[in-house]
Amino acid sequence: MGVTCLCNDPPLRDITGDNRYCDLEDVLQADIISLHVPLTGSGSHPTRQMVNDHFIAQMRPGTVLINTSRGPVVDEAALKQALQQRDFPVVLDVWADDPAVDPDLLRSVVIGTPHIAGYSSDARLRATAMIHRRLCEHLKVPGAWRPGEKLAGLPSKIIGIDAGSSLQDGLEMAILSHYDVRSDAAVLHQSVSMPAPEAMCYFDDLRKNYPVRREFDSTTIRLSGGKLAGMLGQLGFNIVTH
Repeated sequence: MGVTCLCNDPPLRDITGDNRYCDLEDVLQADIISLHVPLTGSGSHPTRQMVNDHFIAQMRPGTVLINTSRGPVVDEAALKQALQQRDFPVVLDVWADDPAVDPDLLRSVVIGTPHIAGYSSDARLRATAMIHRRLCEHLKVPGAWRPGEKLAGLPSKIIGIDAGSSLQDGLEMAILSHYDVRSDAAVLHQSVSMPAPEAMCYFDDLRKNYPVRREFDSTTIRLSGGKLAGMLGQLGFNIVTH
């Protein structure tokens, strides 16, 4: 996709010695920082409140910060203070005390969602199939169930993109027509004016009754060939060229 990716994984680098894993200081110079870590509070590389005032101070101006891992990885007090002092885009799917979400922080982020980053129907079905398969192996019973039939019954989309669309417009059209994350953000944002107990129930309800959301491979895109078709194919869309 033309994006240079810097991977920081100190525990894995310690085990493998692989020099593909860079230092955290290098990652802090990136244009986009996305967190994909477990929540750990001990060991040589704890992640609890890893994103603190020191971490944020080292980020470049305008860096996009995304957290879809675990809420307590971010020191929310430090993040709120930083957002009062300078403007940079923050995307949060997880919160330190969810289902209790800090309404002031929710108002400050560009996109805030109710812990649903991994809630695509495809992912949930495949995770269920994985658990089922492992349980069958443990119990030594046949495990023939596969999610394919269920996935085939879920809705799919066909999107047409005009041949004259620019690369940027085409990517935005495909991705946002498939799933617009801003819709989930708008729904959660309604909770900022609710009393805390009601807001917590609302957060839980959004997760329990989350609508069907598919992965990119459920959407077919019709367009002329070229770089856009290649990039969308790399993202996982089904491409039909004409």
